[in-house]
Amino acid sequence: MFTDFDENKHITNQELLGLMSKVKINILDVRELYEYNICHIPGSILIPINKVLIDYSTVLNKEETYYIICHTGQRSYYITDYLTKKGYNVFNIMGGISDNEKYNIPY
Repeated sequence: MFTDFDENKHITNQELLGLMSKVKINILDVRELYEYNICHIPGSILIPINKVLIDYSTVLNKEETYYIICHTGQRSYYITDYLTKKGYNVFNIMGGISDNEKYNIPY
């Protein structure tokens, strides 16, 4: 299901926290609405994985950089690979939102 792509397209939750403390970034949450309602990073954009696959070109801007998160990192890995191949500048947040507690990332 997954293909090999640039390992530099992954960041850790700790690296995400560092970025968030310096600049405003676009965090794309590809989980389902019920998951997002349980917890999410404030300011993140909810676009469930199926909608990304169908509507990415009308929802995302190729001039922007997106950091993609899901629950454990598997869906975000897939979407990062997919959007990279479509020419978008995206990064997978490894470990997903389930890793956020380790680094005290607010959600």
